[in-house]
Amino acid sequence: MNEPVRVLVHWRPEKMVHLPSSTRYITAARFPDHDAEWPEEAWSIAIEFADAEASHAPSFEATARFLVQSAPWERLKAGHIFDLYEGRKKTATVEVL
Repeated sequence: MNEPVRVLVHWRPEKMVHLPSSTRYITAARFPDHDAEWPEEAWSIAIEFADAEASHAPSFEATARFLVQSAPWERLKAGHIFDLYEGRKKTATVEVL
C-alpha cells in the first residue's frame, strides 16, 4: 500500500463549528481534474492529525491517504490541491506538501 503524504488542511468557516473530535477525518475527496465524474466517482480519503486539538485551527498540517490501494495515488503528489466533501457540502481544501 502507498504511504500517507504530508498535507496542509484549510477548513471552510462553516466546518469550524463542528470539527472532528478524534485524530482521524474520513470523507470524500474531489479533485479538479475529475469534476466531470463527481460525485458518481469519488474517492474516500483519511486525514490524520497529531491530536484532536491540532485540527481545531483554521489551517493545520496532517497526513492523507486513500482508503484503497486501487485509488489514484498520483493525485497525492506535492503541489496538488483538492477539496474535501461531506455529501455535496465542501468542508476543506487540502494542499499536498
